[in-house]
Amino acid sequence: AKDVLANFALHELLIRLMQTQARTLILDNHRQYVNSHRFAAVVEYIRQHITEPLTIEQLSRVAYMSQPHFFRCFKQEFGISPTEFIIQERLRLAKELLVHPRISVMDACFRAGFNSVNYFCTTLKKHEGISPKAYQQKALQQHLCRG
Repeated sequence: AKDVLANFALHELLIRLMQTQARTLILDNHRQYVNSHRFAAVVEYIRQHITEPLTIEQLSRVAYMSQPHFFRCFKQEFGISPTEFIIQERLRLAKELLVHPRISVMDACFRAGFNSVNYFCTTLKKHEGISPKAYQQKALQQHLCRG
């Protein structure tokens, strides 16, 4: 029984490593793979339309897949759902915006595609462990220390 459990654990670890490698490869080099990887065009589409409402229906059309098949394959490939990926991309953009002292939390929220300041604050706090304002202050302090 221990061998079976160890085999399952190793199998799961390999799957997670491949998902992480695929996510890193596609996310860092998505333009290079637009024609060869089935999700590179989706990543490109998400990044180009990040400030707009994005639906699984739209993304599945970009991937030329049915919605259930797209959702399942995306999650299998990246280890997260398309919705979570969109949230992570919006947070990435918002964090980039928050390092600028003249951009308010509300501006960063809406420029990154969130449509609710409360949801943005809750989501950033969940992912980063601090509020957007605290994140901005910390980023500005780090910037001043480097400069």
